[in-house]
Amino acid sequence: MKEIFDISNNCKLKTINFLWDNWNIISETTVSSIPNSSLLTTNSTSYVWGIDLSGTLQGAGGVGGLLAVIRDDGVYAPTYDGNGNISEYIVLETGNSQLETGSVVAHYEYDAFGNTVVEYSPLLKGGGGNAAGGLPFSFRFSTKYWDNETGLYYYGYRFYKPEWERWLNRDPIHEKGGLNLYGFMENDSVNFVDILGLASPEITVEKCQAVLIMGHGSKSSPLKWKFPDPKLDPQSCAIGGAAVCWPQSNNPAEPNRQWPRMPDHDETILVDEEFNAPGINPLTLWSDTDTKEIDDKTERSIPKILDNVLSNEAKQKILKQLCKDCNEVKFIYITTEKGWLTDGWFGSGVMGRVKKKSGLDPNKTRTETVSCCQTGKDSK
Repeated sequence: MKEIFDISNNCKLKTINFLWDNWNIISETTVSSIPNSSLLTTNSTSYVWGIDLSGTLQGAGGVGGLLAVIRDDGVYAPTYDGNGNISEYIVLETGNSQLETGSVVAHYEYDAFGNTVVEYSPLLKGGGGNAAGGLPFSFRFSTKYWDNETGLYYYGYRFYKPEWERWLNRDPIHEKGGLNLYGFMENDSVNFVDILGLASPEITVEKCQAVLIMGHGSKSSPLKWKFPDPKLDPQSCAIGGAAVCWPQSNNPAEPNRQWPRMPDHDETILVDEEFNAPGINPLTLWSDTDTKEIDDKTERSIPKILDNVLSNEAKQKILKQLCKDCNEVKFIYITTEKGWLTDGWFGSGVMGRVKKKSGLDPNKTRTETVSCCQTGKDSK
């Protein structure tokens, strides 16, 4: 709930109530006071959501997933740029005689940090660009909620102020997310998207370490890997891997740094071999007419992927590579948050299978140190 007051006159101007579906607002009801009257007016706005940039319903926190805005004055559809920023709202249905179906009712342009540099609406006085105010569409930059009174975007975990080019509060994971606790996407919002105010984590792998991430992954905000300088580690004695959706995007780009037996496709993963994930047609998966989909099915099954990357064969390959220049190898197993930070059937299913195969609950870490002397002379 949000309340807006007029301090000078000591009165409440309006109350806004929000209804949420996990990270997405689905309803916004505004009750406003009429000046010099005890009467109130009520306006309602509903939001229709679909698949976001992750290819799932809320895998990217709703970025790029808003389909329609239903208000008392009409129905409007947003259009997007490549980063999920809303650039226009198109009229789908309206009772306003000044607007036509299919016309642009609002247009926005942003700088690299989300400041609105162009805001245009044909209903504004003069109809020109760079006008302040505009129609009250709340979702704009990065498909996040814009609070007009405070000039803040709400990302779910943090509030972002584009005018300051930084977050209002500290990073919830502290220095694990970088030394700048208030920095916005490493000052590179043109190339990166932050889905919930957490940004894409950078996974640092030290020499003689093998790090495996298990659970959920995003295509729009993939994991970033940091390995030792090749000059200091010519034998590539550091390995990383991500048993997650979109493995090609989330795994290290260098082949000699990749965890063995990891799939190389760039698709969503299946909860089970016979259970379809969002974006996969079950009729195609179970049909005998499309053998490619059937053949690919096991490569996209999270239980099968976990069996492969957690196998003794994969572990021995890692030891053989790293023990060339290491006395011992530290294996680090990390699980992601539960269900894209939600409790949806897909999220719970994936993390349940991760726990079954790895023994780790969501958002947990386990380490294991193996001496290279235990691997035999062949490893050397």
